[in-house]
Amino acid sequence: MVIAPLAQLWLCLNPYSSVTLDCTSALLSSTTMTRQGLLLNETSLSALPESKRAVFVHEWLRRLHGTLPSVARTDVFKDTQKTLVAQLMKLAEDGSPGPPARVLIAKCLTTVFTVGDTFLLFDTINK
Repeated sequence: MVIAPLAQLWLCLNPYSSVTLDCTSALLSSTTMTRQGLLLNETSLSALPESKRAVFVHEWLRRLHGTLPSVARTDVFKDTQKTLVAQLMKLAEDGSPGPPARVLIAKCLTTVFTVGDTFLLFDTINK
């Protein structure tokens, strides 16, 4: 059975799940994200029809919000923080898909500036 890493993690943490999985691999695969995994895939987003873009962005924000606390302290995050903040601010400024997405954007930005480089916070505010 092939299941996405976040679905594996959910099934491992759900006490009512009847599916038996190797939870160690699910936890490892969900916390080890590459540089490309943190950033919004803008080419895939632009290729989607307009009706599916909001769902794509919301799913990315949910995944990002769940993984940022564990990834933010790594060197991968230091290289990506500026681009990630720019993408999140662009979503917030251009009109995100709705209130749930705005809440996720705010939570992600809070996590980024709490555990990441705080100097970028002042640059973002001054823009």
